[in-house]
Amino acid sequence: MKQAMNEVKRFCGQCGAAARPQARFCGECGFDMAAMPQAAVQIMASEAPPSYPESGEAAGGSLGLGKAWMIYLGAALLCMGSLRMASGTVTGWVTVLIYLASSLVMTRYVMRNLIEFHPVHNTVGNVFSAKIWMFLLWPFHMLVLLFKLTVNRLL
Repeated sequence: MKQAMNEVKRFCGQCGAAARPQARFCGECGFDMAAMPQAAVQIMASEAPPSYPESGEAAGGSLGLGKAWMIYLGAALLCMGSLRMASGTVTGWVTVLIYLASSLVMTRYVMRNLIEFHPVHNTVGNVFSAKIWMFLLWPFHMLVLLFKLTVNRLL
């Protein structure tokens, strides 16, 4: 058992799937790993392959899918309530601050604990794009993300 833990693990540079140590082609996508430089094939010693949450449990923390839905609905109701009162006692700046605070919570806490970027696609451009769009338009992007994760979990 300990010997298996200390074996060198290889992962496909195309799709990130675990591969046998001597495999020439990826078992998932068929990528020719022998044609790539050794550094690009992602060799990791004594590390488990990247795991993705199955039961709605977060990849990076203990935030479940149900709790994420509750945070989303609470933030959305808070923003809608502040918009309704914007003409009354709450000023427009308070509404903007509530929206930006909700954006920060959705991007830094909920999104970070629900998804884990694929090792191949974990580039500055991809992560920045996902996070900036979630920050700016969180009511729509978080709704789509939660819907996709819910359908994925159910199917």
